[in-house]
Amino acid sequence: MVTGRADADFHSASRIQTFLSVLLLGAQILCVGWMVHLVLRDESGRAQQAYVFLIFGLLALFAYGFTRRPAFSLGLVALLIIAIHGLSSAKYEYLRAPMLIEDVSLLLRPEISELLLHGYPQLSWIFLGGMVAFIAYWTAAIKLEAPWHARRRRWASVAAVVASLAGLGIVVPGPGPLGVVTAEDADPSTANSDWDLVSRFFASSMHTGLKRPVFAAPLVPWLATGTAASPVVTTGRPDIVVVLEESTFNPQTVLPFCSPLLCERPMLTGSANSAAVGPLRVHVVGGLTWLSEFAFLSGMPHSMFGQAGQFAPAKVLPRVKYTLPRWLKTLGYRTVVVYPVNKHAYGGAVAYPMYGFDQVLPHPLIISGKREGYWDLSDRELLDYVRQVIAEEDAKPDREPLFIFVLTLQQHGPHGSALNGQPPRDDRPTFPAVEPELNVKLNDYLTRLQWSNDALRDFDTALSRRGQPYVLAHFGDHQPSFEGLLRGQAKRPQRRQVPADFVTYFNIQAGGGLPRSGYRLALAYPVLDIALLGGLIIDVAGLPKNPYFAANIRLRERCEGLFIECADKETLSAYQQYIFDELGAVSF
Repeated sequence: MVTGRADADFHSASRIQTFLSVLLLGAQILCVGWMVHLVLRDESGRAQQAYVFLIFGLLALFAYGFTRRPAFSLGLVALLIIAIHGLSSAKYEYLRAPMLIEDVSLLLRPEISELLLHGYPQLSWIFLGGMVAFIAYWTAAIKLEAPWHARRRRWASVAAVVASLAGLGIVVPGPGPLGVVTAEDADPSTANSDWDLVSRFFASSMHTGLKRPVFAAPLVPWLATGTAASPVVTTGRPDIVVVLEESTFNPQTVLPFCSPLLCERPMLTGSANSAAVGPLRVHVVGGLTWLSEFAFLSGMPHSMFGQAGQFAPAKVLPRVKYTLPRWLKTLGYRTVVVYPVNKHAYGGAVAYPMYGFDQVLPHPLIISGKREGYWDLSDRELLDYVRQVIAEEDAKPDREPLFIFVLTLQQHGPHGSALNGQPPRDDRPTFPAVEPELNVKLNDYLTRLQWSNDALRDFDTALSRRGQPYVLAHFGDHQPSFEGLLRGQAKRPQRRQVPADFVTYFNIQAGGGLPRSGYRLALAYPVLDIALLGGLIIDVAGLPKNPYFAANIRLRERCEGLFIECADKETLSAYQQYIFDELGAVSF
């Protein structure tokens, strides 16, 4: 009787295990099938597809060498490739750039995790769900799939691992016809596309090093190409405050349904003391503020350096010879960053001294823990602290002129979520022609934009009351993504073929008796490249130039404010040859 019951229990357990094993095998087949579907759908050519499938097979062989479970290995690597595809799709949706292999380390940084957790909980839940699914799959597959037995198990495993590593060493660099997959694309318009998401991820491992920008040899040397109008240099040294306005652009210049009455603010269009104002050509969208910082402070777009440029503060900056803060220090300035988060976040404590800043000052509310940063620290609070820094400097008998670089986060996404420090959700149909969720996000954006406008207006008034010469510049580092909703919207065509997704704004105001330095106003520029903004600030301030910024200013005049889109390609080539070969702007 007992034996019969035990046999029944055994057969019941066996049937359950068989059922679960079949279910697992079906899930593994579905994973591999879905992976194949994604590769065939989103990889642009046969070479790209073959490249991914070869890597898939070799990684599966590598996993098999350790586990001797073939179905588990195939399913595991299929899940990995599906995850890479999903992460790369999400990055492109938000930032209009594909995921690279070095992005993995960024995802593991605590400040990035904190930002995702607080601002984008849906992405956090997706990531958490993926981790749970991965762990569940690993546990179930190891338990339900017995390892294959072999007479010489150790040698078979070693052979599989060695063969897979050798194969990856051959395939990943892209031999023969696969070379088209791994060749670095220097054209940003095609390099940042939503094709080839998986093959580009693996191929990016071949382009982690810094390379010299490629450009045509100029026919005429740079110094023989003529000079620009050179403003008169003033003897004084005005204080300079530059405010990076997070995720800020002029919607009226980009979105056809946005009227000036609804969407424009004086901070975007200029005021009585604006020396130069207009559209700004940036090189990122939706995020990656540190790359806009790099372009502004170094005078070079990160896209000049290919894939390594995506990590410019870590890979290019240590080799850069000239920056705006370094030159201002040479002129006697004290250079300060006012930071809206902990100074160690986003590598600030490392990068800013390399740019040439003397001090990185997180807002006191961040240091005290009363604010987390991000959305709960307003522009007004940041600019009030800047006034305090200036007042403390004014009290010193040996006062030096100040260059203060302020980073804001008040406008950081997400929008329409009513997070701590953000406006309440506003469902008014301000823009009835667009989908309701985008309408809500634009309402939120315009509310925060008004906050920034009022804070900058009052800050400019406070600076002018001091009676001391000053320059106040502010600009948008990139457009917001509105969680991907702006991507599909029709955009107004921009002048000189500048991509509409990469246009924000800049405004340089001057006051306190700063003399007009003979500078020709920039109203004639259709668009100003962010890499040329630093030279323009030097001009408005009436400061001397070193050879690097003299060339930067000359390029601005000859190319009418443009850099990448400069119509005079001969001048652009001569400029690049001059700064890299003669001035040694970057050590390669």
